[in-house]
Amino acid sequence: MWRIVVAVGLAAFALLGVLGESTRVRAVPEGQWTLAAETDQLRYHVLADETEAPEEVLAAVDRLEEFIDLLAPLWGFAEDRRIDYYRFPSRQAVGELTGVATNGRALAEEGVVHSIQLADAHEVAHVITMKPLPHSGRNVANLWLEGIAMYYTWPSVYYTQEELDEAGMYTEKLGAWHGASVHEQSSRLLEQGKLPALEPLAHGNRVFDRLDTGRTYPAAGSFVTFLIGAAHEDLEALESFRQFVAQADKARAEQATLDAFERAFGRPLSEWEEAWRAFLQSEQATP
Repeated sequence: MWRIVVAVGLAAFALLGVLGESTRVRAVPEGQWTLAAETDQLRYHVLADETEAPEEVLAAVDRLEEFIDLLAPLWGFAEDRRIDYYRFPSRQAVGELTGVATNGRALAEEGVVHSIQLADAHEVAHVITMKPLPHSGRNVANLWLEGIAMYYTWPSVYYTQEELDEAGMYTEKLGAWHGASVHEQSSRLLEQGKLPALEPLAHGNRVFDRLDTGRTYPAAGSFVTFLIGAAHEDLEALESFRQFVAQADKARAEQATLDAFERAFGRPLSEWEEAWRAFLQSEQATP
């Protein structure tokens, strides 16, 4: 249950969430902040001079609370941990008050989210999935970290049901990117010959960072969703992925990551990728 303190904010509608940790970033932003609402595992902060309707913030907190309650037990996110969620009115404000402008950022080790969204599933998912890792995800390639965050980038967390209906957006628990599911986006990339190969992305981020995020993020989300099943329903597959990511966080070389993947999922990454690409060509990927 949330406890109302003050409820203000500013609505923003976008599904882009970007992980952007940096030593230059101020985890606790400058400015005067008010604790708008608090749950068992969430503290929701807004700028003191914002005047958004209280019910919009509280509805967003409810969606986030339900989302955290679903994810936290499986990912080992301890019950006594809190996420401090800072809601900004604009990207410019994020830059001015934290030192680095972005639409969304997760600082997993600090348990902090900065976002222009009322309820940013992508960045909250980063904190929940990275915080319990041996090195807080520092050794895990973005193929996996962004893949699982895109898996959880559900429109139903960002938007109210009324907003989803008005926009004609789907409501399934399937990650989205600019209004289309990760599978739809990846299918288009495959048709265009722009879908990235996965093995070069499996360990380290040199290749991932060189490619356009419009290619890497949907592909990562689509593959992880194909691998473990959408909607957070196949808990056995999700647990296999969680254990794999924990091993990848300890891996110092590409082969160690690939070996850990094969142990977790029974087949080499190359075979899974082949099956995934075949799936993307099927009608299942583009309903």
